[in-house]
Amino acid sequence: MMSFVSIIATDHWISTVSDGNLVEFSEKGTWAIRPGQKQNYVQISQRQCIVCTGSAELWERIKKMFPYTQERYVLEQDLFGKLKEIISLVPAERQDVLVAILDAQEQVICHMISNQTGAEWTQIQPTSRRMGTLFLAGRMIDEQKIQQIAEEFNRLLQVFGKNDPRQVMLAQKELNKYVTVLDPTVGQRVFHLLIKKD
Repeated sequence: MMSFVSIIATDHWISTVSDGNLVEFSEKGTWAIRPGQKQNYVQISQRQCIVCTGSAELWERIKKMFPYTQERYVLEQDLFGKLKEIISLVPAERQDVLVAILDAQEQVICHMISNQTGAEWTQIQPTSRRMGTLFLAGRMIDEQKIQQIAEEFNRLLQVFGKNDPRQVMLAQKELNKYVTVLDPTVGQRVFHLLIKKD
């Protein structure tokens, strides 16, 4: 399962937009779009969400680890260690796996890791002056294309505005259309999730 997910966080909310394609990669590196549409995120508590792009099998396993609960998940070293161990089961040479945990409980924090050798958890914490931005994409999107995507998103924010979540979500949906041109595995149908701090 590879897809495109954009995550935009402010110090009050997190907006997540995912396409609905499920893409499986073979051992030989060829890909095929599986039938069905499903977002690549799941809300795990009222103010927390987990996102995964890469392996459909792995995603099912991660979702079972995080059933929805009224209580917030305590994000501690042990939990991050288990997730890192699970995603490293998929060899990076075969396909990329990216996992993000989004938390808007006390303060907005986004954690992300990949299955690349030596990868460690990175943390993004937006402030009142600066948004946090994460783009989770497949290997058809290299560093240069990520830069193009970031530039296009900045342009779209100028068009739609960035003062409220609806404006940002519209820019994210438009960005998804842009990415479908760069990566044919990305679908045009999108799903949206908004998590607010209060």
